[in-house]
Amino acid sequence: MIEDHQKASQEVQQLASKEGVRLPMQLSEKHNKKQQELSKLSGEEFDRAYIQYMVQDHKKEVKQFEQNAQQIKDQDVKKWAASAVPVLKEHLQKAQTIAASIGFGAQ
Repeated sequence: MIEDHQKASQEVQQLASKEGVRLPMQLSEKHNKKQQELSKLSGEEFDRAYIQYMVQDHKKEVKQFEQNAQQIKDQDVKKWAASAVPVLKEHLQKAQTIAASIGFGAQ
């Protein structure tokens, strides 16, 4: 999953550079807050909170990417967004499998 996210980050940076768009270099306030929340947890408490976040976040991302892939006008960006959907769905499935294995449920 980490490799997929690193690859996606590099691809987005290349697309942004090509389009003359400057990307933020820091976490968003939302993600920074979540990172701070998770850093206060450990063990099983961390595992449950983290996997719950991964399931919720990947569900949201799949939905957003599917919608955006239909609406984006720039063909390069549209193609990239469409190609990211299967990877995001795979990540969601993995997160749901892990959630089920620790008794959290797929939600």
